[in-house]
Amino acid sequence: MRLLAFWLLFAAILFTGGCGSREGGEPPAATNGQSGDEPAATSDAPTDPNHGDKPAASRPQTVAAHHRIILLDDSLSMAAQSQGRSAYDRGRAFLEQLAANEVAPQDPPGTVSLLRFSQAVSSGNWDVQSLPVDQWSPERFTQAVPESPSLTAAGPLEALAACHALMADNASGDRHTVYIISDFRRRNWAEASVAQATLARLAQRTGVEVVLVPTTTGQEQNLAVAALNVPSIPTPGQPSRLNAHLQNFGPEAVARPPISVFGQQQTGGELPPTALATPDVVEAGKSVELPYEFTLTDAAPVIVEANLAADDALAADNTRYLYFEVPEPLRVLIADELAADAAPGRYVAAALSPLPEVATGFIAEQAGPSALEKPLGEYASVVVSNVPRLSAAAVTNLRRYVEDGGVLIYFASKDANARYLTSQLYDEGRGLLPFPVESIATLPPAQPTPAADEANNDSPPQPQGDVRFDPGRRAFAVFTDEQFGGAFQQTLHVAQYLKVPPTWQPGKGVQVLATLRDGSPLIVEQRIGQGRAIFILTAIDPAWTNWMSQPSWVLFNLELQSELHPLDVPSHIIGQRLPVLLSGSQYQPRARWSKAWPKPDGNAADVQILNARSGGIAEGRPLWAIDLNPSEPGVYELILETLTGESEARYYAWNVDPAEGDLAVIDPTELITIAPGKIRVEPIQ
Repeated sequence: MRLLAFWLLFAAILFTGGCGSREGGEPPAATNGQSGDEPAATSDAPTDPNHGDKPAASRPQTVAAHHRIILLDDSLSMAAQSQGRSAYDRGRAFLEQLAANEVAPQDPPGTVSLLRFSQAVSSGNWDVQSLPVDQWSPERFTQAVPESPSLTAAGPLEALAACHALMADNASGDRHTVYIISDFRRRNWAEASVAQATLARLAQRTGVEVVLVPTTTGQEQNLAVAALNVPSIPTPGQPSRLNAHLQNFGPEAVARPPISVFGQQQTGGELPPTALATPDVVEAGKSVELPYEFTLTDAAPVIVEANLAADDALAADNTRYLYFEVPEPLRVLIADELAADAAPGRYVAAALSPLPEVATGFIAEQAGPSALEKPLGEYASVVVSNVPRLSAAAVTNLRRYVEDGGVLIYFASKDANARYLTSQLYDEGRGLLPFPVESIATLPPAQPTPAADEANNDSPPQPQGDVRFDPGRRAFAVFTDEQFGGAFQQTLHVAQYLKVPPTWQPGKGVQVLATLRDGSPLIVEQRIGQGRAIFILTAIDPAWTNWMSQPSWVLFNLELQSELHPLDVPSHIIGQRLPVLLSGSQYQPRARWSKAWPKPDGNAADVQILNARSGGIAEGRPLWAIDLNPSEPGVYELILETLTGESEARYYAWNVDPAEGDLAVIDPTELITIAPGKIRVEPIQ
């Protein structure tokens, strides 16, 4: 019976809907005002082979979908406060309003996708991807978007690229509305040509409208601790210095911003909290370097924290962390033609390492010229103090040493020969010296300079000294710093020197650091490959200069070495993943990871187990890679396990990107011009 009923139903459909008329029955109903007896008019409408002669225009059409894509800036700058609310809070409020009001029942179908800038950078995973529009609600928005922005410096480029890729998966006739919710900081948009070009390509796609939603209207006042650095190698028991760099990113000058620094060594020694002396005014857009003096009790590693007590727009960049280890003293080779006890180089050795019990951070080793022909990589610096002629092997070896990152300090020899220096060491610019030598010259005695007001000043005219130093170099601070009043410069005299031709001009990578009264170069620096060479055109000899008998001699040599060997203190940026590569022949493929500073109040630090991924093969053995990417600033501890069961601790300082403190914005209407008619601005009400 069921089969019979099926065939009866099929026949009814066939004869009533599929034929022009039923045999022996009534003609089909008339349409378009025609009677059944009149011939049907011919239609010009296109037909579809899948629907017989039925015009395509009269069939049901597929409705184009309308997709909403939301790109939400959640970088650190979005945390900037203005009138009691952050830019990020305003962006979330707009999102919530969009979720509640954007979609009406009669609207076409579509999807909603949401991507935060930080997600686009870190993983590329969408917070919400292609959710049917009728399922989008304020509740779903609350689940998808954190209440606070990230502490990263994520920009728009990766999010715009992800938007392009998502559109490619949709039908060609679909509409897309792309909302970009951002503070539109100048560095990310006006100063980023790639981001602008990507935005233009996005807006110019067919069926795309871009809506810019600015979450702030102006630049707020903001200061930041932009950097901490240790300019020279700290020595236990000796005064050391750290520099804090304070940046005024705001549009107005700030008077005496309060900043303090403190720290701790791993053995418990404390670096006492100290309020740094700040200038009366820090001008808008300017930075200042503030020194912090400290003394280490031992050679244990050090953690430092700097805090700025400023009521400004962004709090997260008011704190900065630093971790550094105290290196072993640096070895300095001093090559001299004479025996150590009579060599002029002994004055350099005495300045760098005067007594075994006095630590300076340097160990001086004296040797003859033949040492310059041997491998020099174990030395941080090489000083040539009294060598009138260098062998060809020594010249080649010294140049290779400097190119590989070494430091050469060359003093003129008291037995120097101008012709040899020019033909062999200068060699028309191909040699070790960056200048030719015209002669061994004598500097005439200085003429006293009359006082500024002789009528009211009975003191005799004061000589100004023989040397003029570059005031921007730390090594010359003893001569140029105001606290010394120019006293050391006035007592330094030079009688003889290597005279450079007046027509000589410094080439690429060459800089004159000090000159004599007559304008002749006295100290010249040249960058060679990865290293540097310093040429001092007077000899360590009383007939040439009195420098060795001056108190400034010791300070100059120590500060010069310190300036040429700054302590390398890495600081990692929140949001930038750091892969740590480990040899599979030494380490287990896992590690423990925890925050060491600031220490949690009353609770033990949370310890995570990080599993390594494959980092490739090296020398036939596997490499492990452990990715470090904390979400908060601080100093972190990574404990590795060796294959022999031992533990090895490493420490890393992580900070926010100081550039996020630059809150200068653009007017988003400036971006409309890159795709006229396709981009509009929708201010937040």
